[in-house]
Amino acid sequence: MLEEAKKKKADEFISVVEKQFNKAIKRIEDKIDSFIRRYAENDQLSMAQATKYLTDAEFKDFKMSLEEYIRLGQKNAIKYSADIAKDLERASLEYRITRLAALEVELKAEAASIYGYAQDITYQGLGEMYSEMYGRTAFEIFKGLGVMDSSFALPNMDLIDSVVRSPWSNDGLTFSMHLWRDQTTFINDLTDLLTQQMISGAGYQKATKELQAMYGRPLNDCKRVIYTESAFFQAQAQNDCYKRLGVEKYQFFSELNVNVCPICGKLDSQIFRMDERRIGVNAVPMHPNCRCVEAPYLNTENLPGYVKGYRSGRDENGRSIGFPEDITYEQWYEQVGADLEAKML
Repeated sequence: MLEEAKKKKADEFISVVEKQFNKAIKRIEDKIDSFIRRYAENDQLSMAQATKYLTDAEFKDFKMSLEEYIRLGQKNAIKYSADIAKDLERASLEYRITRLAALEVELKAEAASIYGYAQDITYQGLGEMYSEMYGRTAFEIFKGLGVMDSSFALPNMDLIDSVVRSPWSNDGLTFSMHLWRDQTTFINDLTDLLTQQMISGAGYQKATKELQAMYGRPLNDCKRVIYTESAFFQAQAQNDCYKRLGVEKYQFFSELNVNVCPICGKLDSQIFRMDERRIGVNAVPMHPNCRCVEAPYLNTENLPGYVKGYRSGRDENGRSIGFPEDITYEQWYEQVGADLEAKML
């Protein structure tokens, strides 16, 4: 089913990105931990120590580290944001730099490696998702109508590229811009927290604990962007295919689990005309991390040989099983969901 294919593809790319994120976050954690251990006085962070200039030996190590970031960025085609690229260039020309400023530059370079990789893999993934969903949608429509068109061709790569690179959300930002914005927020929050802890003279254990609490956020932010963007571009592929094949109506489907938001749950199984389709109103994504899907409404029940299908959902024990394709979220919740939710409390 289109619903299962959509979720599987997004999860595949999330898994790839997550592995790289965890590696980079570990490097960031190690750098901050080393910084705190080296410059803590009597188990407390010291602003005086952090704002001292690097010693000659420390400065030499910093320069070597900086050159490595720049080299790896060039080798792997990491797309540094303009601000970070400028910071790296400026730092490479410095003759003196404080310990805290050096750490901030290294943190920005590490963050660039995270988000640069996420940007590349997301761009690749969104293009693949769009192309694959376009083809799957056409296949399902032809299968539902009992016809096949051997002359039907998928959109070319130039068209797919222009679609994926176009902004669609109300803020006018592309997926790359969303990722760079999250990167800037993450680094600013990290350095702000470090500074606050040094001003307050926070102890080593407290400082480490508060910083560790922040490390999981960039991955969650990136997952949110990928899930939301993949939901849009896969739905956009369907929408573009519908228009090309003259589909007039589509059906909205939420997941059959207790994590579905009330608005999406009420929309489940509802049928809308294509000219009524509005993102965030009756079309996916309805909200960040939206996992709902759409399907062409072809009224195939009246065709010869029609066999009722199934849709996946959670049973009262939380296991994934098949339910009749015409069950609605509200019917599922009344039969299964309420009991499942009660067990989870």
